[in-house]
Amino acid sequence: MSIEVMRQALEALDHEANKGNDNAYQCERDALRAAIEQGEKRQWVGLTDEEIVELIKPAMRYYGYNPDHAVLTSGAGFVELADAIEAKLKEKNAA
Repeated sequence: MSIEVMRQALEALDHEANKGNDNAYQCERDALRAAIEQGEKRQWVGLTDEEIVELIKPAMRYYGYNPDHAVLTSGAGFVELADAIEAKLKEKNAA
C-alpha cells in the first residue's frame, strides 16, 4: 500500500472518529500513522565495498579468476557490475 493510500485511509478514519466517538478505530488509526511515519523515514542502505567483494567472489571463481584480486584488475568488471546493479535499484526505489 502506498503512503498516499494510507494517508487517505487515515483521513477517512479520522473523519469517522470526529463524528462523535473519538476512540473509533483508534488501533487502526495508530497503525496507519506508524506505517506512514516508517515509510517516510525509509532511507536507502547500500552495500559496503567489503560486502560487494564478498558477493562477487563466487562469480569470480566460476569464471576462473582469483578472488583474492577482487578489487584489482581481474575483479574490476565484477565490482562495476555490482555497483551498476545497486545504482539501478537505488534509482528504482527512490521513485
